[in-house]
Amino acid sequence: MMAQAIVVTVMLLLVGSVAAGRFNDTTAYQNCVAAPSSCTRLYFSRSQLSGSLPSELGTLTRLTYMHIWISRLTGSMPTQLGVLTGLEHLDLYSNRLTGTVPSELGALTRLTRLDLG
Repeated sequence: MMAQAIVVTVMLLLVGSVAAGRFNDTTAYQNCVAAPSSCTRLYFSRSQLSGSLPSELGTLTRLTYMHIWISRLTGSMPTQLGVLTGLEHLDLYSNRLTGTVPSELGALTRLTRLDLG
């Protein structure tokens, strides 16, 4: 009998339902960090999350979609985002991010959507 691998995909969709708080303190983010191989999508919309994007996002190597928009994130984009080579969409618009776009994002060859406006 051949063993079959079962992959569970977790999509975290939080649209307007997250109370204001720090991004890295959210349950959704903590769940992804605890099980990075099962986290493929992060969606935070109109959440009023604050703080910076943690470098640990680079551990979410199965991530294909990251939408964190209309929030209050500050600081610069972590260079570790460049290791997310499966990332197809990266939307960080309507935040308070500063600095330049890390050159490491050039490694994201599957990226078809980048919105930082």
